[in-house]
Amino acid sequence: MPGNSTRAREINELQMLYGLEKHFRDVIVEGRDDAAFLNWYFREVGADNARAYAIDDRAVVPSDLVRQVHDEVNARGRVVALAAAAQTWPKGQQSITCVVDADYDVLDGSLPDLTVLRKTDYAAMEIYALQERPLSKFLASVAASDVTTD
Repeated sequence: MPGNSTRAREINELQMLYGLEKHFRDVIVEGRDDAAFLNWYFREVGADNARAYAIDDRAVVPSDLVRQVHDEVNARGRVVALAAAAQTWPKGQQSITCVVDADYDVLDGSLPDLTVLRKTDYAAMEIYALQERPLSKFLASVAASDVTTD
């Protein structure tokens, strides 16, 4: 499993870590529920070097850095700020992808255009759980039977 510690790291520490451990593939998201959903998916597809983290569990992002790229100092803003910082790293050290919920971006287009920043197709990542496969898994585990979404 990637990562030697769950301690949140300074941005320069992350840059060094990704430079040394190029096989890591971290996905940084807004919250722990988003990270748990993605980590389940990574296990399902056998992506052993990929790991999702909530921003506050992985990185220490100063408020002044957030204010430079986002209107609000919150989890979403910290993800965007980390993506902006990672955008400046040498190509071999960009072992992260930052993902934010689309929220209102479809209306205001406020997200910066960064290669390491992605937004969900929906207003919240939880909506992906309503797709057939994750929903079937959830229903089967809750019902303790072979219930499917068909």
